[in-house]
Amino acid sequence: VQAMDGTEDENRIEAAIRKADIVLIIIPAVSHNGSAVAKKYCKQYNIPFSTIDSIGISSVVSEAIRQAQNKKSFF
Repeated sequence: VQAMDGTEDENRIEAAIRKADIVLIIIPAVSHNGSAVAKKYCKQYNIPFSTIDSIGISSVVSEAIRQAQNKKSFF
């Protein structure tokens, strides 16, 4: 698990996404540019991602579980 707010250098965001199994973009917690950069690299490296419109823990955990179940090689 790695958290970023989207203000990081684009190279750092790219490197983190390349290592990720899934990416959750929590819209209220990330900059507009950061979410666009994250989506770009997820698509480029074929990393499953979801956007979440809530910072509520149940929303984040539920989506993480859903993504994990959809990714066969996750575990």
